[in-house]
Amino acid sequence: MAPTTPDWDYLSVLDDKRAHYAEDSYFRQGWQDVARAWPENPAWQVQRFATMLIRPEAIYTRRAQACLDAAVAHGFRLAAFAPMVLSRHIAFDLWRFQHNAGTLDRLAVTELVFDARPAIFLLLADTSSSVLPAAARLSSVKGANNPTELVDGTIRAAAGSAQRLLPMVHTADEPADVVRELGLLFSGRDRRALLPALASGVDRYPQFEASCRGWLEGWPKRSLDPLAALARVEAALPSGAGQLGRLRAAAAGEGPLDFADLLSGIEPGTVDDWDLVLVGAEFVRCDDSDEMLVRGDGRSGWLAGQGRRAPEADERGRLPMAPAAGKITSNTP
Repeated sequence: MAPTTPDWDYLSVLDDKRAHYAEDSYFRQGWQDVARAWPENPAWQVQRFATMLIRPEAIYTRRAQACLDAAVAHGFRLAAFAPMVLSRHIAFDLWRFQHNAGTLDRLAVTELVFDARPAIFLLLADTSSSVLPAAARLSSVKGANNPTELVDGTIRAAAGSAQRLLPMVHTADEPADVVRELGLLFSGRDRRALLPALASGVDRYPQFEASCRGWLEGWPKRSLDPLAALARVEAALPSGAGQLGRLRAAAAGEGPLDFADLLSGIEPGTVDDWDLVLVGAEFVRCDDSDEMLVRGDGRSGWLAGQGRRAPEADERGRLPMAPAAGKITSNTP
């Protein structure tokens, strides 16, 4: 079951995304369940909610609560949450339409970040009167993945994000991404059990800490200090190894780290994989090009009135122009 043409206007303003998602298995499965749950207005229902994945680095540094609190401070209500263990396949499929432009070193680091690592999925209801769909508004206050571009008041700033490849949280950019990520992260049975939370109106915030405390404590605390990790990785390499010299050159800014080359010089079990994550995230080159299969988050299109909103947004169902288009601050609805 694929969205009709009018439904796509409620789901995404990006033509490339519409084309790819129409044939994507995760989106198709997610949309089928959403459409069955709300046969009269499925796309509009999805517009009311956003998703956020609290990533492993936030779990290890005990910043999960800070991530949730930052979202709540921006006017989002916790409708449901689900602790989970990630996999390398989730890492690749989550950014399937962006990783074509990433370096293989970036993919290798991302694989280590996600493989058998902890995360918490949040389903968030937007309580504001924003002209943006909930997912687009949450994305607008998420903050940049590049720490040098982070703005105070954003979720990533509140979480203490310090590395581009370890940004603490991931959020769906548009309603179409909410649908796809429900299809990707959950089995059909779990997805169908989760969907009633969208209509319940119950705030799950009071249960979050108590429900997650024991689960969080089952995962070790870890540092995000790349220099301490660099010292441990250097100590694991033989003194005459070429990889040691090349690693030190990359750390000195003489060029990007060849991550595959580094891994080839590490004996299994001699260094913690998380240290390799921190070193790789700090020193690898991330991008081969900017020609992603799906590029952009769609926010400017929604602000320009290209998408369709809930019927009460205006009588035509078309988004009104935002008075401060292109200048969304941390406190802007």
